Amino acid sequence: MVKSYPAVSEEYLKAVDKAKRKLRGLIAEKNCAPLMLRLAWHSAGTFDVSTKTGGPFGTMKNPSEQAHGANAGLDIAVRLLEPIKEQFPILSYADFYQLAGVVAVEVTGGPDLPFHPGREDKPEPPPEGRLPDATKGSDHLRQVFATQMGLSDQDIVALSGAHTLNCIDVGFWLLELKVVHADRELLSGEKEGLLQLPSDKALLSDPSFRPLVEKYAVDEDAFFADYAEAHLKLSELGEVSFGLVEPDFEIQFGGFEPNGNESGTPNPFVRLVDDAEAGGMVVFTAAAAAAALLPIAGQPRGRGAARPMIRVVSLAPVPMRGCRRRRVSATPSLGDSGADVPAPASRDPISLPRPLTSADLMEPTGDGLKVAYQGCPGAYSEAAARKAYPSCHTVPCEYFETAFQAVENWVADRAVLPLENSLGGSIHRNYDLLLRHRLHIVGEVRLAVRHCLLANRGVKIENLRSAMSHPQALAQCEQTLTKLGIEHREAVDDTAGAAKLIAEQKLQDTGAVASSLAAELYGLDILAENIQDDTDNVTRFMMLAREPIIPRTDKPFKTSIVFSLEEGPGQLFKALAVFALRKINLTKMESRPHKKRPLRIADDNCSTPLKHFDYLFYVDLEASMADPNAQHALGNLKEFATFLRVLGSYPTDVSEA
Repeated sequence: MVKSYPAVSEEYLKAVDKAKRKLRGLIAEKNCAPLMLRLAWHSAGTFDVSTKTGGPFGTMKNPSEQAHGANAGLDIAVRLLEPIKEQFPILSYADFYQLAGVVAVEVTGGPDLPFHPGREDKPEPPPEGRLPDATKGSDHLRQVFATQMGLSDQDIVALSGAHTLNCIDVGFWLLELKVVHADRELLSGEKEGLLQLPSDKALLSDPSFRPLVEKYAVDEDAFFADYAEAHLKLSELGEVSFGLVEPDFEIQFGGFEPNGNESGTPNPFVRLVDDAEAGGMVVFTAAAAAAALLPIAGQPRGRGAARPMIRVVSLAPVPMRGCRRRRVSATPSLGDSGADVPAPASRDPISLPRPLTSADLMEPTGDGLKVAYQGCPGAYSEAAARKAYPSCHTVPCEYFETAFQAVENWVADRAVLPLENSLGGSIHRNYDLLLRHRLHIVGEVRLAVRHCLLANRGVKIENLRSAMSHPQALAQCEQTLTKLGIEHREAVDDTAGAAKLIAEQKLQDTGAVASSLAAELYGLDILAENIQDDTDNVTRFMMLAREPIIPRTDKPFKTSIVFSLEEGPGQLFKALAVFALRKINLTKMESRPHKKRPLRIADDNCSTPLKHFDYLFYVDLEASMADPNAQHALGNLKEFATFLRVLGSYPTDVSEA
């Protein structure tokens, strides 16, 4: 008895391939891989082996199941997927949600996962309370995964390990880009910030779980292989669509290499034997045959049609010398002679997973993206957003933090916010918000600030008594405004807001210092251009997203980090040396008081203990996290830093400001 897979039509398989391509685009554009993987897991994890209820059968589309406590936020995933699902009505929701999980793992650089379509949708969702509770320990994990779902300890650790990686900052498989793929301390949880929940700590405390954790920590290939197996089991729980039947065909694994090598080493070819036609033989790759994805002997592929099954009957080598290869047709015949052996079946190149690069996530034009910025329409931040993503839809936000929240809450896809100005220096508020929120820097854009003096139609410069704008803009134009005879200054929250206020109130004696875009939007005249005192006025903006991009080495990259150190002589020198010794250039360094530990008390045998600030250090490196040299540098820094976080690794803006 082996596991069988329902037959589906050619039309259904084509829809699966097309939907897969659409899902790749959605997940890359929205950076929602963790959300889609969670949807697939939670859809499948409700299966109860004793009652044969629940499981991956599309019930998550029901609002009642989305309302379960463990499914908070999955209504967003369902809404994001629905426009694509509507394009493929032939697909069941059950298949579609599991396909989204497979694509999410693929897009984030995980292992290749097989996908077998044929799940039927069920009308009624399972009862609440079947999913694992992260606040409980190993006994609870076994109760849910083993007793309820029928999975093994190995499956529990592999899925739990992937869940932990999924919850870290930088993507499903990159471990927050924290230096190496298989960092024993990171994966084993013996580093601050990871594996803090009881269910995660159970992986270390349980005598059966811990050896698997330690194995995966040093062997990424083993982790990927076991995760792929566990994911497949989870996604195929339930015996309604995926049952056990007697096979009609047999497979013999093994065989010598066709070049005549008789060393006895089995090769990846198999022999498929038809019980009814014992003389017939076709050779496939083991993977293709075991998956039973090709139509055999002209059998129908329509949904509900009978289909020959396969099983492994022998591991003995099958001599195959003298084989001549040919391409496999769509419907290979079992009557082909052994002298005309087909080559291993190859997949359609269009359906093959393609490697993810930063280009996939940078959206050169930003078509369809919603980009948040701080300020009113016409602000310099909006101009920066449009320079970064020319075809984007901009979303104005009242405060910097509102822009962060807009991205975190899926109101916007990106945020473009100022980080530093060549005249005014750093925007400290945004440095603090970077640490408070869990967004990632995915790019930078430099914008030359060209201030204009704006006023209502018909107003002349000599009529103006006051200038209104953001305090920094007023300071940057102080000398010019004085020369123009404008004596008073009025500070407001942003430059475009000043232009809007003057237009709405029809002020005749007040001008706005703002952009030419603001003049166009609010119907104001430009009385003077380029009124900044220093012509070299450039603001550097950061582009933020929920997920990081995949770093590259074929173009200039920057990496932004933040770290803290123990107090003591030479500590900062030691931290900087890890980069200097590897010839990594630092383009920026800034210290900020650590708000969670604002004062450090040092008793140096003085009558009065000394109090001083504890600092965080923000550093920009001219290096990509794809560069082993940068990885080793951060690995070295991590050995003695009390805190280290990668804020992003992203392409350097080399365009004209």
